[in-house]
Amino acid sequence: MRTKKWGRVSFYEVGRMCKPDPYRKPSASQSCKALEADILRQTREELYESERQLATFLSNLPGLAYRCLNDLDWTMLFISAGCYELTGYHPEDFLEKRISYNDLIDEAYRQYLWTKWQKVLAERGVFTEEYTITTASGEQKWVWEQGRGVYGPNGEVIALEGIVMDITDRKWAEETARRRLAELVHMSYHDKLTGLYNRAFLDEELERLDSHGVVPVSVIVADINGLKIINDVFGHHEGDKLLVTISRALKEACRPGDVVARWGGDEFVILLPHMSEREAGELCVHIRNVMRLLPDGLLTPSVSLGYASKVDPDSSLQQALVVAEDRMLRRKLLESKSMRSAILDSLQETLYRKSSETEEHGRRIAELCHRMSHILGLPRSQHDELRLLGILHDIGKIGIQDSILQKPGPLTDEEWAVMKKHPEIGCRIAQSVYELAPIADYILTHHERWDGTGYPQGLKGEEIPLLSRLLAVADAYDAMTQPRPYRAALSHEQAVAEILRCRGTQFDPIIVDAFLQVMEREEL
Repeated sequence: MRTKKWGRVSFYEVGRMCKPDPYRKPSASQSCKALEADILRQTREELYESERQLATFLSNLPGLAYRCLNDLDWTMLFISAGCYELTGYHPEDFLEKRISYNDLIDEAYRQYLWTKWQKVLAERGVFTEEYTITTASGEQKWVWEQGRGVYGPNGEVIALEGIVMDITDRKWAEETARRRLAELVHMSYHDKLTGLYNRAFLDEELERLDSHGVVPVSVIVADINGLKIINDVFGHHEGDKLLVTISRALKEACRPGDVVARWGGDEFVILLPHMSEREAGELCVHIRNVMRLLPDGLLTPSVSLGYASKVDPDSSLQQALVVAEDRMLRRKLLESKSMRSAILDSLQETLYRKSSETEEHGRRIAELCHRMSHILGLPRSQHDELRLLGILHDIGKIGIQDSILQKPGPLTDEEWAVMKKHPEIGCRIAQSVYELAPIADYILTHHERWDGTGYPQGLKGEEIPLLSRLLAVADAYDAMTQPRPYRAALSHEQAVAEILRCRGTQFDPIIVDAFLQVMEREEL
């Protein structure tokens, strides 16, 4: 017989035990009243344990449990103690309506959550959502909520029940992972230095445009002029500055949808969908004009450009790229002489801008060296080298800090050690420029002394190249007769006397004799 259970003893068993047994005399322990009392005690204990377990669960819940009315204010009927840790408010603040939970929900989510709740209630489903709240201290937290409706006998909604848990750490971890993934994707398709697209992205974009049959598509190949000089002489950090400057200029010169990519060390490729070859040529002119407006650094920024277009859907953009690169190289070759001249002019302008040297100083030295070379009977080829050396012998000073070059007073020992590096820097510059290569060794040794106490190699006597010995005398005389920020100029007589005093120690005696002859002729 199936009976309804009540606690641990069925109603049937209670009735049977309470009915008198005709064959056995009832005892006190088996009396009906005692049994009923025992059953009630067990029921109370079980109910108490159940409530204790529920209270323990709610107190340890990492969030809050609630029961509220289905209204816009989320009027709370019950809210667990965990609300303080989550929101910074005590349960009484919500139960006594000093604050509404709806006020905590960030405004961007309020209407959305209300609408979704009403939809879930109409479908008698389960509500789940993630959103942000602002706590009592002003901290923003991400929370996850799950709940469902409580329905009356007629199907009406009488309350909402659910839990709200803090998922801020999880959301932060997800956002960090998402951001890291985005960074990895960005790094795989972008050049780290310039921020432009890299070759991997360029290759994929070439294939994509080919596969979609996009025409016309123009290609521009750009090559930076003078980058090797800057890298070799001033270091790659200065070369990187030039790369960044030019990459920004190229990006700004193009349309928003164009692909500007760093193709190699000093080369860039620009993909121009739906641009004709004529328009690509006009863009190249615009890019050259943009380069002229860039601020001067160690070198005036410039690029050699070549362009080509794909107009046949069946042809390949790789073919257009090869044509554009070939045109760039030919243009670079045709412009090489004027380009090198521009680099020389740029180096010279930088020297005059950074140091106390002037164009007139270089010309005076060149002229004095030229006159001494006639007296010494030097060949015509060396006359030309002397003139170039006179103008550019201090070109290495463009690699010295402005604070040292333009210091108004005497240099410290540390500053002087830095200044002494300019002959080596100048030599490296000369070796990197075709027109200056013949005078590279003279630039390196123009501060050596006849007695071997000069720098940077400590050469002695005729170990020092002849043109360097000539320059040393002319440079010293001109420097002494020109004012400096930290001293007045010497007179002609005082400077000549100083040159004569240093004959055989600082200066080659033969060169000093030639110098004196030039001075005598001028006086006549």
